[in-house]
Amino acid sequence: MKRLIVVALCLLATACAQAPTTTPTQTSTPSPTPSADESPAVRAAFETYTKAALAKDGTTGVSVLAKPIFDTYDDFRKLALTATEQDLSTAPLGKRAAVYTLRGSVDPAILRTASPKELVKVSIDRGLVGEKGINNLELGKITASGDTASAEVLARGQVAPYKFRFVREDGTWKLDLQPLLDLADSAYAEVAKQQNLTPEQFLDGVLNQMYGPAKAAEVRKPLGA
Repeated sequence: MKRLIVVALCLLATACAQAPTTTPTQTSTPSPTPSADESPAVRAAFETYTKAALAKDGTTGVSVLAKPIFDTYDDFRKLALTATEQDLSTAPLGKRAAVYTLRGSVDPAILRTASPKELVKVSIDRGLVGEKGINNLELGKITASGDTASAEVLARGQVAPYKFRFVREDGTWKLDLQPLLDLADSAYAEVAKQQNLTPEQFLDGVLNQMYGPAKAAEVRKPLGA
């Protein structure tokens, strides 16, 4: 696990793939949906994002992402510049992981000047979006209502205990990554439990694996505005 988008995609895929399930084994064939008119466009948005993430094509990736993720990344950017470890001590582990990853993997000059959308683009370009995790996911049943849609997620053929959310912005369906970030903490806890580690120990291990001990310690310090 070398890359993160707050490790949400990669951890959620891993947790789902490893956790026992009481539901019947599912095939990887997407289920038919009652919202037949909307499901092709929703699937197209997901497939476009997946291909962009795997190709590290940030320009295409941001074109199919809904607006909430850009505001979230702007918050991460500001914290990367100014927040001390004490400031972040009560923050969710997912947020802390995102801040540390930006410090360790993005040029400080970019963090100081990039717009929210530019920062997400750079994150995709540099492979910080959990592309290995999302490559194992596909959509099942899609339910659309008005300008929102939810899609059942299949992880290596198993139905995941969460869904992807899509919103229609300016007439185009886009993937809303925000709910995945909100699930990052439970994903951390699940994988940490499987490895007999506390969430904090697991975060330390991820940072050490990504950067080595010396840089892992450095990313806990603010970069300065």
